[in-house]
This record gives sequence, structure tokens and C-alpha cells, in this order.
Amino acid sequence: MGITQDLVKYCSELEYRQLPDEVVDRAKYFFLDFIGVACRGSK
Repeated sequence: MGITQDLVKYCSELEYRQLPDEVVDRAKYFFLDFIGVACRGSK
């Protein structure tokens, strides 16, 4: 398999509970940051 297929397979089989808590916390932080930037940018 190529790198793209490997990445797609990994992502499609990944489950939320497999992610370390630090990864989940950072993802939440970046999502909230994105929402804040989008709201501010819309004005």
C-alpha cells in the first residue's frame, strides 16, 4: 500500500477512546480557538 492508503486505513479504524487525553484536550482547545477566530473574523 501507498502512504495515502495507509493513512486512510489508520484514520478510518481509529476510535475516540484510543486517543490519549492530551490529544483530545488539544483538539478541543484548537476547535474552540477556531470558533473564536471565525466569529471575530465575521465582523
